[in-house]
Amino acid sequence: MTASVHDLLEGLIGRSGVEAARTADALDALELITVDEDGWPHVALLSAGEILPTTGDQLALCLWPRSSTSRNLARQGRALLYVATRGRSAKVRLHVEPLGPVAVGDHTFAGFLARAEGAQPDNVSYAEILSGVRYRLTDVGGVVDRWHDQLAALDAAVEARDQRT
Repeated sequence: MTASVHDLLEGLIGRSGVEAARTADALDALELITVDEDGWPHVALLSAGEILPTTGDQLALCLWPRSSTSRNLARQGRALLYVATRGRSAKVRLHVEPLGPVAVGDHTFAGFLARAEGAQPDNVSYAEILSGVRYRLTDVGGVVDRWHDQLAALDAAVEARDQRT
């Protein structure tokens, strides 16, 4: 991942993003754009607990297995991650491959490993991005605890995959 993308995602995703959710009034959603089976764009809003930065230019994703996004990623293997926050925005092209099931408590999620192909800043000199999509948690404690569990399970799945390869 280029330094600018890494800087852009810092504090938004993974463990630091989840911890920020405990006290934040509102959180930034990241837009993951895929293409459905009919060729139409599909947008999913992802939270800090669904994206884990791994090594280098890789991200791990933890998604509901029957979601349109999971189906699209499994079929196409590509996505665009759009980030708009802190006065900056960027589009990040992702090559995605299935990581396998990720068990978290009573739920099993679909895990994916994404490699950033490149980032394209989306800024202009005459305007400043104030925010992208923002949301507020209604059950902070429960959600943050689940996110921690999701990230731990996702981390274990990535480690297990790395040991196999």
